[in-house]
This record gives sequence, structure tokens and C-alpha cells, in this order.
Amino acid sequence: MDGSHLKNGGIMDNKKSNLKTGEEDKRLHLKFIEDAIDRMASNSFLIKGWSITALGGLIAVYIGNQNKSWSYQLLVLIFSLVLMFWGHDAYYLLLERQYRNLYEKVVGTDVGQIDYSMKPLDNGEKVWCVALAPILKFSYGIISVVLLVLLYMKK
Repeated sequence: MDGSHLKNGGIMDNKKSNLKTGEEDKRLHLKFIEDAIDRMASNSFLIKGWSITALGGLIAVYIGNQNKSWSYQLLVLIFSLVLMFWGHDAYYLLLERQYRNLYEKVVGTDVGQIDYSMKPLDNGEKVWCVALAPILKFSYGIISVVLLVLLYMKK
């Protein structure tokens, strides 16, 4: 070989190697997006775990001290934490959905047209709409309603 077919430090410049590299780049990009989706799902799972732990502990403290003067403030704190956890969980679910949209876009795009961006695709959904997803309504909505009833009865 005379080396005339080699460019850029030994990388072959022919259509077959470029196509293979392009397909490999697309596959790796899809893997990065999958990893981001996995992280968002993991974060959502961790939020649910922390919320169960924290809220369960605070509710147990409330039940044991419901006749104390500060029990109403404890209920307000618990309700505030429910809203905080609900919002965080909805945010991670929204990001997960946006990364899934990016994944679908990359899968359907020709190798030469991919920009390899990791910016999640805004699908027009708002966090508040995602917060009303059935799983989140069931997880946090029931607790919120019970706390609102207790706050109303306690006041």
C-alpha cells in the first residue's frame, strides 16, 4: 500500500467506512439517550422512595402528637412536602418523556441528518399536566386530599 488512501492519521476514507462509522455514531447516540431516560426513571423512583419514607415518618409523628399545639403546623409541613415531591416527580417524568421523544426522532432520522444533540425535545407538555398523570395522581393526590381534609377539620 502506498498510503494514498489514508487520511487523518490512518483513517480510511471510503464510503463503506464512513457509513459504518455513521451507523456506529447513531447507535452510540441512541445509547446516550437511553442512559438519560434510565437516569430520569431512576430519579423518579428515588423521589417516590424518599417521599414514602419522609411522609410516612412525619405522619407517624403527627399521629403520635395530634393533640399538641404544633400538630397543625406539622400537617402544613407534610402537605408542603407532598406538593414538593409531587412537583419533582412530575418534572422527572416530563424529562423522561422528552428524552423518549428525542429517541424516537433519532431512530427515524437518516444518519447524515442527525445533529447528535442531547437536548430533550419539548413536546408542549407542562409540568402541571404531567403531574396529573394517573400514577402521580394516585401516588400524591390521595395523600393531598387526606391532608386537606385533616387541615380543614383541625382548624
